[in-house]
Amino acid sequence: MQPFEHSQTCRLSDADYAAIHAIASQRSRPWRLALLLLTGVACLLWSYTLLLGVVLLAFGVLALAAPRLFPGSLLVAFRRHAHLQQPLTFRVSDQSLSVAGRYLDLQCEWPNLAVWHERDGWLRVSPHGMQDLYLRVVELEEAGVYERVIDLCRLHGAEFGGSRRRAAQ
Repeated sequence: MQPFEHSQTCRLSDADYAAIHAIASQRSRPWRLALLLLTGVACLLWSYTLLLGVVLLAFGVLALAAPRLFPGSLLVAFRRHAHLQQPLTFRVSDQSLSVAGRYLDLQCEWPNLAVWHERDGWLRVSPHGMQDLYLRVVELEEAGVYERVIDLCRLHGAEFGGSRRRAAQ
């Protein structure tokens, strides 16, 4: 692989943090929730599936109400990480991953990568025992390193929610 190095400096907002760490993508959620609710209502029409309809509708109502029931869970987590309140520089190269800030300087090599995930324009790279790296996909593409970074992620880590795990080394 041809050597490369890319860095991004950003200050995450609570909205960015919530979008990156949300269980489901905000773009796909409305149609999935509507499909769940419609299926629940349809199940109510037949006596054999009545109980299934009630369960599906209960899950749908819980999904609608959860942000109001637990509004600060991600926000509290974001605020507890004081280092996220400052601008951080996230660096990726063909050899290593690093995060640097005013009082923070962490670095590891690619074999230390545990999990990675891309969602809503962000690439979240999670090494073992280290702060996650949050990289904007657009900036990676503009720098021409997106494909190389994804290849390294696939080689050394597991995609979050993916069924394929890396081979034992």
